[in-house]
Amino acid sequence: MSDNPFINPPNEPAPSGDSPYQPPGPSKRAKPSWLTFIFVVTLILGLMGILGSCFVIGGPFLSKAMNNLMGDQGQSDEQIAARDEIQAMGEEQYVPNLVFGLLNLALASILIVGSIGGLNRKPWTPKILKMGYTAAIVFLILRTIYGLYIQITTMDQMFKLSMKQAGPAGESMSGFIRGMFWFGIVFGMFITFAFLIFYALSLLKMKSPDVGAYFESQ
Repeated sequence: MSDNPFINPPNEPAPSGDSPYQPPGPSKRAKPSWLTFIFVVTLILGLMGILGSCFVIGGPFLSKAMNNLMGDQGQSDEQIAARDEIQAMGEEQYVPNLVFGLLNLALASILIVGSIGGLNRKPWTPKILKMGYTAAIVFLILRTIYGLYIQITTMDQMFKLSMKQAGPAGESMSGFIRGMFWFGIVFGMFITFAFLIFYALSLLKMKSPDVGAYFESQ
């Protein structure tokens, strides 16, 4: 063995001058908890929004086609008149419903794109979903206010027309029909409230530094 400490031992290769120092790359962060759940639920809500928008946009035409298919057989003149009046009320509300339907269609598309981007860890995901969740909260509040206004102002008339359309059994079914009206309102409010909570919590999650760091560390 050489006494010179600056000479490499025979079993150790000399360092190559062609291998520059390379610092270690950024460590890949683990996915924050509940993130996959948020993306999957967002994707489902987006798909439901697309389906619901198609129903809202095409609902009056579908209803008219069903009435034409069923015809007037077995119905009294009073039942036919009540049916036609209910259909006319729906047509009067078609324009605002169409606006909400188109807005919901655009919003659902944003949520679908954002959720798919999140599942594939695209860096633009938080930005898209923050915009989508904020828009969803505003949209739900506006649609709920409009829906409650329509239900409050037309509920009595719709109830009377539904009673007439039910025919002779309408009187005996009055309690059931009124109960269904209120059940629809309460259930709709419950679903809206649940959606608002989900969108608000998801928006806070997208603003979290952990989520931002997760998507930045590729």
